[in-house]
Amino acid sequence: MTSKISLCLATLAVGLTPALASAQYAEDFEGYAPGQFVEPVAWENWWCGPGSALVDTTIVADPAGGGQALRVEGAADPVLVVERAMGFPLISGAWEVTLWQYTPSTSTGDTYYIWLNNYDPAGTNWSVQCTTNASSGTFTDTYSGNTADAVLDEWVEIKMIVDLADGVSTQGAQYFFYNGSLLYDAVWDRDGIGTNKLDGMDLYSAGPVNHFDDISIDPAEITGACCV
Repeated sequence: MTSKISLCLATLAVGLTPALASAQYAEDFEGYAPGQFVEPVAWENWWCGPGSALVDTTIVADPAGGGQALRVEGAADPVLVVERAMGFPLISGAWEVTLWQYTPSTSTGDTYYIWLNNYDPAGTNWSVQCTTNASSGTFTDTYSGNTADAVLDEWVEIKMIVDLADGVSTQGAQYFFYNGSLLYDAVWDRDGIGTNKLDGMDLYSAGPVNHFDDISIDPAEITGACCV
């Protein structure tokens, strides 16, 4: 695993503090042999079931040197099914989700970072959809249109704090940070027809190469209003 310096949220959001130092779920991809990524419990290809072969999703050497990372490209569409990863459904409380992304400047097209409040072929619903595009140099929240300058050719932290206790429809139920800065805060159920749940994380490639590493899901404590 490549050493990555975590950016401090305390300078950005007053009242949002991690409740525990250790992750309830953590994945650094160091425990797998290089090559195609098949994890039998928590991960699957989109709607293909646990242990399914993850198309165009491979364990590779960290592009910044040292350790391993998850590479997605082409038609890659791996999903982390949260209830299987955690051992219980995330339907209440506050949670902090962190992962690191490495986007080569030579990539062309969009890579999607998605969170689903319902991961079910009978009624899948999105709460988060952001895209990274190296050609335009932007990281974009699809819902609000808010953008940040994409960090290219180095690791960047993506962090999300979700307050499920606040309900699906209350403003501020999710705070989303890219490279240490708040990109948006919004309701969790952004189209009004979803559920109060962190159900699945989808790393979808529409062609370009991207790398992901050091994924964690931790309990968080929200002690007051967010002031940025």
